[in-house]
Amino acid sequence: MLSNAAQLIINLSRVHLTKEIIEESKKLIPQVDWSRLFTLAVKNKVIQLVWSHLRLFPETYEGIDSQYLKIFNMMYQTNKEKNKITFQEMVKLSKALEQEGTLSSPLKGGLLAYEVFSEGQRSMNDLDFLISRDDLMKVVKVMKELGYVMGKYDPITKEIKQVSREVDVFWKINLNNLHPFVKSMDNIFEYFDVDFSFYLDMAKNHQSTVEMLERGIYRNIGGQSLYCLDVEDFLIQVCTHLFKEATNVFWVSQKADLNLIKFCDVREYVLQYQYEIDWDLFIERVRKYGYDKAIYYCFYYIKVLFNDDFCDQILAGFDLDENFLNEYGQNDYDKSVKWEKDFMNRLFSVDNFSEIKEVSMYQKFINNQRGQ
Repeated sequence: MLSNAAQLIINLSRVHLTKEIIEESKKLIPQVDWSRLFTLAVKNKVIQLVWSHLRLFPETYEGIDSQYLKIFNMMYQTNKEKNKITFQEMVKLSKALEQEGTLSSPLKGGLLAYEVFSEGQRSMNDLDFLISRDDLMKVVKVMKELGYVMGKYDPITKEIKQVSREVDVFWKINLNNLHPFVKSMDNIFEYFDVDFSFYLDMAKNHQSTVEMLERGIYRNIGGQSLYCLDVEDFLIQVCTHLFKEATNVFWVSQKADLNLIKFCDVREYVLQYQYEIDWDLFIERVRKYGYDKAIYYCFYYIKVLFNDDFCDQILAGFDLDENFLNEYGQNDYDKSVKWEKDFMNRLFSVDNFSEIKEVSMYQKFINNQRGQ
């Protein structure tokens, strides 16, 4: 059974609340452990989204500790400012890549924060772009000109340490994206990260990336005309991203396998564009590229979390053995491994690292680099 904190987080992890959800949430608020709610909301990356609703309920101020009130408000207001800076950087990068003759599309929170969520609701830790592997050298050139370094920020020395050639090559060969680029900032950010993916999943389907980028469209995002994936492909991308991180050991080891915001992203995008999406075309592309499991996984658990009727219609378009819904590690081991904890317990655990029987390929590489 879910704790009151977990149930309240699910209730409020949506852009718009129904009257029924509001009434149920108001009844939960007096029973909430605020420390637990804070921890779980941070882990699930929905603290700003949850607070955007909680702050409007009189019941919140009757029971919340003053320290949490200040923290929630600070994180929410700070996120508004961070999102403005992030959006400006996204526009700058998009324009620079386009001028270099590189097809690219912003992904995930960079677009969703302005397309789907209200101001300050969606936090972003970095920017993500989809590019073709054929354009890697152009991307490196653009990022260097904009002051970015492929490396890691050292919070102690305040310096950026460039990655070794071995690490750079490992990422290009074994993962589906470049090692992140980093730049020091002189604003609310100490530093800023940008990730470039050239595949949607660990199967490294180059064809899907190229075709999606070639049929991209210009969309008005925050008053700017940006080249982006079309609505069907953007939905496919957010689903494959969620599935990739939920079922691969590397992201489990990074405590990033499951968080609620990824399901919110998919759900809110569908709610906003459900009448614009060509669902027959969507299913056709999913089957063409072999993303059936990723799509099924997302909408199966969105149904579990939010009980939306539209999930049933989408799930009916697939005929899959559901055993994979409780498995992980197919790309890491010789076969898939069954989770010991159920989905809800994993979602509301601080981490699921205890389930991992063997470290990821990437972690083995890092350990070897360190001489461990």
